[in-house]
Amino acid sequence: ELHVYDADAFFYFAGTLLLVVLLPWTYVAYQRLKDPKPPELSDYDARGRAPKGAKVRRCTTESMEAKRSHSLQGAKSWKNRLRTGGMALQLIGLGILWCCFLTVACRLAVTPSELSVFDPYDILGIDRGASMSQIKKAYRTKSLAHHPDKDRENPLAPALFQQISKAYAALTDDAARQNYEKYGNPDGPSQMKVGIALHPAIVNTRGSRLTFLCCFFSVIIGAPLAVVCCCLRDTNRLAAKGVSNESLRIFHAVIDDEVRAEDGPGIFAASTEARLCGLFAGAQGGGDMKRLIEAMVAAKPVPLGVGALAQIRNACGAKAALNGRRGVLRRKVSDLVWHVEVFPASGPPTGPDQTTMEDIPASSLFSIEPRAHCPFNDPPIRRGTAILWAHMGRLHAHMDPIIMGELAQMLTASPDIVRSMVAIAAKGSGDRSGAFETVKGLIQFQRCLIQAQELDCDPLLQIPHVTQLPKAKGGAPWPTLKEVVSGEGEADKRLMERLGLTDNQRLDVEAFCRHAPRMEVTCKVEVDDEDSIAEGDLATMYVTLTRTNLAEDEAVGPVHAPRFSRPKFEEWWVLVYDTGARRFVTAEIVQGTGRTEKCKIRFLVPRSGEFNWTIYAMCDSYFGLDAECNVRFKSMRKSQVNREVFVHPEDANIKTLFEEIMEGLQPQEEESESEEEFPAVQAAAKRKAEEVKEAAAKEEEEKNTTKDDAPKEDAKIKRQASFSDSDSDADLEAEGVFHRITNEEGAPIFREPVEITEDTDEETLQVGCIPSGTIVRGFLDDGRPEGWMELAPGGSAWLRVGEGKTEDMGAFLDQKLSAVVQTPTPITLVKRWMRCSKQEITLEDVLKVREIDSDRVRLCVEEMSRERMGEEKFQAMLTEVFEFIENRKNRLTKARGYFNTQNGCLWHVRPNGKVRGLHPDGSRIRDQVEVTNGGKFLDLGPFRLDESRSCSCIHWMRRDDPSGQKQWVWQQDLSLDCRVKIGTAF
Repeated sequence: ELHVYDADAFFYFAGTLLLVVLLPWTYVAYQRLKDPKPPELSDYDARGRAPKGAKVRRCTTESMEAKRSHSLQGAKSWKNRLRTGGMALQLIGLGILWCCFLTVACRLAVTPSELSVFDPYDILGIDRGASMSQIKKAYRTKSLAHHPDKDRENPLAPALFQQISKAYAALTDDAARQNYEKYGNPDGPSQMKVGIALHPAIVNTRGSRLTFLCCFFSVIIGAPLAVVCCCLRDTNRLAAKGVSNESLRIFHAVIDDEVRAEDGPGIFAASTEARLCGLFAGAQGGGDMKRLIEAMVAAKPVPLGVGALAQIRNACGAKAALNGRRGVLRRKVSDLVWHVEVFPASGPPTGPDQTTMEDIPASSLFSIEPRAHCPFNDPPIRRGTAILWAHMGRLHAHMDPIIMGELAQMLTASPDIVRSMVAIAAKGSGDRSGAFETVKGLIQFQRCLIQAQELDCDPLLQIPHVTQLPKAKGGAPWPTLKEVVSGEGEADKRLMERLGLTDNQRLDVEAFCRHAPRMEVTCKVEVDDEDSIAEGDLATMYVTLTRTNLAEDEAVGPVHAPRFSRPKFEEWWVLVYDTGARRFVTAEIVQGTGRTEKCKIRFLVPRSGEFNWTIYAMCDSYFGLDAECNVRFKSMRKSQVNREVFVHPEDANIKTLFEEIMEGLQPQEEESESEEEFPAVQAAAKRKAEEVKEAAAKEEEEKNTTKDDAPKEDAKIKRQASFSDSDSDADLEAEGVFHRITNEEGAPIFREPVEITEDTDEETLQVGCIPSGTIVRGFLDDGRPEGWMELAPGGSAWLRVGEGKTEDMGAFLDQKLSAVVQTPTPITLVKRWMRCSKQEITLEDVLKVREIDSDRVRLCVEEMSRERMGEEKFQAMLTEVFEFIENRKNRLTKARGYFNTQNGCLWHVRPNGKVRGLHPDGSRIRDQVEVTNGGKFLDLGPFRLDESRSCSCIHWMRRDDPSGQKQWVWQQDLSLDCRVKIGTAF
C-alpha cells in the first residue's frame, strides 16, 4: 500500500489552535463571572478622570451608598452576569469550542505517538532486502497504476507518482540511497517549512479545495474587515463626543442667543437620542401619560393668560352648555372676563370654522396644561419634554415603569447631549451679548436634570433630606449653600437645627458638605515668549481651578445625585465675559476631578486698550457653588511693541527648499549688484520703520489735543490723513456720498448703467434689490452717468438715484456713525470719521455698531467710540442701549417667532426686529420690523401689523389701504422642521 495523506498532523494542529484560543478566553470569562463589576454607566466605584495614583473621595450619603450597593448587587446576580458584555453568548461559544477540543483530544488518544516517515520499501510494497529485479518490478507496477494519465479520478495521483519515483530512486541511485540513509530523504537535507496541517477530506476532494480557499481568505481578510466595520459602523452616525450627527445638525440650527434655560428640555427632547427613547417606549405601549400630565397640572399649572389652554367648568346661565369644553384664551376683556376661542365638544378643531368666540368668566376657567414650556409642537418632542419637566419636578411617583425606563435612557444620554448644546451655544460670531445668558441657561438646565430640581429652585434643596424651606419666624434669611458647605459661621449646624433633622440625617448632611466642591479660580493672561501684549497677538489665558475641600493626593468621585440614572462626575465650564463691553467671549470645559485642574484658552487680542474680563467657573452638577475672578490686562498697539525676530547674519542668506527649486527654474543670469543693493534695501526698510513710528507718535500727540485746538484741514488733506500705521496705504479711499432708499418697493441693482426706455425689460437687467429704508454709500460724478450711483467699493453694482428713488443724505463727515457702519465702509474711513466729524455718538449709533458682523471691526469701532466718549459716558450709553434692547424686545412680542405663509415661505422675526425669510426654492430674504411713531406701530416695509386681532396668526396690513382688504397673514409655525430649515439657511 502507498502512503496515504497523514491526518494525525491536522488533529495536533487543531488541538493546539483551540488551546491557544480557549485558555485565555476561559480565564477572562472565569474572572468576570467570579468577580463581576457593574457596567461603566452604572459603576459608582469608577475613577473617572482622576489623576493617576490619586485617592478618590466618594459621596457617603445614605442615598448614594444605597445606589452603589444596588449597583454591586445587580452586577453580582447571575442574570446580570450573563447579560453584561454578552457573557451568555461567550459561554455558548466557549462550550462549543471545548466540545471541539474534547473531540480532537479523543482522536489524538488513539493516534500513533510518532508521525509517519518516508519508507521506500513500504511505498513500493516490498520487503527489506528485496532484489533489484523485485524493486524494478514493483516500481513498474506502482507507477503504471498511479500514473496521472491513467489514474485521473484520483486527485492525489501526481503526488503518489512522485512519491513512487522518489522511493525507486532511493533504492537504485547511489546518491539518493546515501541521502536517504543519512537524512531520511532521497532529496538530501531540506529546509524547514511552516504550513497548516489540513484534514484529508479537504485535500482529497477536488471541490473542497475551492471551498477551503474561500473560507481561508474570508477568515484572513473578512474577519479583520468585519472588526474594522464594527468599530467604524457609528462614525457616520456619531460625532466625536458620542452624539449623533443629526442631533448636532438640529442643535446648530435651533440654538441661538434667544434660547434660555426653559427651552433646554424641548431642545434636548428634539435630539435623535431622545426621540429614539420615545420610540422604544411607544413600542411597549407608551405608558400612562395622562396620569402624569394630571399630576403635573395639579403641581404647577400654567397661569391663565393669552394663549393658555383652559377648560370651562361651573359656568352658569347661557354659558352652562359650554361646561367641559376646552378653549384658548385670546384676550382679556376685564379682570373677571376672558375672550375665549372655544373648541368643539368632539375635540381639537381641524379648521377655523369649528371654533366659536365666547366671553367666559374667569372663575369658570381652569388651566389644563402643566407649566412645561416646549418650543416645538411636534408630539414626540412634547412627550419627551413633559417627561423631563416631570423629572425636574420630582414627580417620579406618578410615572409607570415604561415612562421611568424612557426617562432613565434620556438621563443616561444627557451629559454628552447637553455638553454639546452648551459647546454650540458658546460658539458663534457677531454681537455675543445674549450668548452669555444662553450658555448659563443651558448649564442650569443640566444641573436641573442631575439634581431633579426646578429651574428656579433654592440651592439648599440639593442637600439630603431638605425638601422645602419654610418661612422662619422673624423673617431670618436662610444661609447660602456655599456657607453651608464651607461651614462658615457654623451655617450647616444652624441649618440642621432650624430644620429639626435627626442624627442620621445630620450625618448625611455632613457627608454631603464634605463631598460638595469648594472651588477657587485664578487666572492670568500672557503671550508666549513675549513680555507685553499687543493687538493681533495670540494670547493665552491660564485658568487654574482648585478644590480646596480635597487634599493634594485626592480626587473627587461621582456627584451626589440620588435621582440621576448613572454616576456623574463634576465638569466645570469656564466662561469668559468682557465686563467693559458687556459681551460673552468664549467658554472652555474642565473635566478633570483632581484637586488642581488647569486649562488654557487661546484667543486673538482684538484691539488695543484696557481689558476687564470676568472668569466664571460654573459647575454642571450643583447649584450655588460657582466661583469667579476678575482679570485685567492691557494691550498695546502694534507700533508700540517690537515683534521683530532676530536672525543671525550667517543665517540671513539661507534659502528654503522652495526658493531653491524656484531659482533652479529661473534662467541663469549674470550676477548683478545684489550684494551691493542689500544694504540699501535694509536702509530703506529702516527708514520706513522710522517713518511709521513717527506717524504713530504724531497720532498719539494729536489725540491729546482738544477739539477747539484741532487744526482745520480741507477735504483733500483729510482724505490723505493717516490714522493707523497698518492702514496708511488704504487711507486714500474716497469718502463718497450717502443715499437712503425711499421707494417702498426697494431699489434695483444693475451691473452697469443702462438707458431705460419703455421697451426695456428692467427685470432681466437687475442683479438684485435693496430694501426700502436702506442706507447706501457710493460715488457720483467723475465721469459717471447722470442719475446713476456706483455703489462702494465700486466695480460692478450701480443704482439709480433721484426723486422718488433715493434721498440724498449728504457728505461723509455729515453722517451719523450709524449710517457709516451700515454701509461697507473701510475701517480707515471710520477712523477718519472719529477724528474729523462733529457728529455726536448717539444711542442709535452704538446699537448699529453692535450689529456689525465682523468681530475685529466691531471691537475696533467700539474702542474708538470709547476713546472719543470717555469710559464713564460710554458705560452709561451701554446701559441705555441694553435698556432699549429689552424694551424693543418686549414691544416686538406680538411679531416675534416663527411663521409660515400660504405661498410656502418660512419667516423668523428675531427680538431685535431682524426678519429672516426662506422661499420654497431655498432663496433667502432679509428685512427689518421697525417700531414707528414713538413705539405705536410695528411696520415691515409697506405693511403694518394689526395688533387688534387676538388669534394665533399675525396680520400685516398695507398702510396705503384704509379698507384693510390687502393683508398678509402669517401662521405661527412651531415645528422642528421650520426651525431647522431657517437655522440651517442662515
